[in-house]
Amino acid sequence: MSIPNNPGKHGGKAVIEPAGVIIERKNAGLYPTTPVPTGAVICYDSSLWQWICSIPGRVDCDGWLKGSYLLKHNDALILVIKAAGFGAPTAVLSLEELAAYGIKMFIKLGINKGILGSLYNPDLDD
Repeated sequence: MSIPNNPGKHGGKAVIEPAGVIIERKNAGLYPTTPVPTGAVICYDSSLWQWICSIPGRVDCDGWLKGSYLLKHNDALILVIKAAGFGAPTAVLSLEELAAYGIKMFIKLGINKGILGSLYNPDLDD
């Protein structure tokens, strides 16, 4: 069976477009009051997230980014957001919305092989 199993699956118009989501959030009064960050760190690891939550000088985000933080690095603001879920679907959703918001650089922090720890892959092993 070929993947995708529906030829032309990705050829149609998107049901939801990230830029439209950002416009709707702005119209609903959910647009953050802080400047658009230079980059974003998407955090998948709970213990690392707890450490980030304890960093002095972090700025709480508001609007649709409430629950996330801005950290200053030199003259740049970096958004640190806790991933909602795991895997490609949530990663793509987060990345597309943040890119539509204006963020251009991304870093993912987490643990590789979290589910399949016994799987040998030289690209993932130390």
